Amino acid sequence: AVRPYLFALYAFFAETARIPDLVSEPTLGEIRLQWWRDIIEGQSQDHPIALALHETINAFHLPRNALLALLDARVQDLYDDPLPTVTDLEGYAGETQSTLIRLASFILCEGKDPGGADAAGHAGVALARERQRLRIARHDHVAAQHQIGAAGRDADGLDGLGRPAEA
Repeated sequence: AVRPYLFALYAFFAETARIPDLVSEPTLGEIRLQWWRDIIEGQSQDHPIALALHETINAFHLPRNALLALLDARVQDLYDDPLPTVTDLEGYAGETQSTLIRLASFILCEGKDPGGADAAGHAGVALARERQRLRIARHDHVAAQHQIGAAGRDADGLDGLGRPAEA
């Protein structure tokens, strides 16, 4: 049963993805990423996800360099700088989303390389682009809500988007 190992991999991915939301400044996020680098390089920690990830890496011979590259890519998330080109977005996706898909496939094939690196790469880029599209749409919606504010409510108490305005 590989489910616990997949959970460990996805928990690691989720934990590292949420670091920017947990810290007040990028330097603190970089410290958290370094803590995860130490885990991947073999330092033991009494943390449930770290312990499970360490066991998963060893059980399925996951390439540590891929996990370290994922952490290096996560540094981008700590800063508000947009990725300047499509090539940069694809590189970021390759190191994050595609790596997750690829490592999960190693686990599903019991540590053997299942092939499909190109497919994982394309899937990761597609996933990253869709997430970016959704993030932009959400940001536009939030910005519109903020821009409407109290002055944007019409006589019926609806906001500029036709929904009941919140007080």
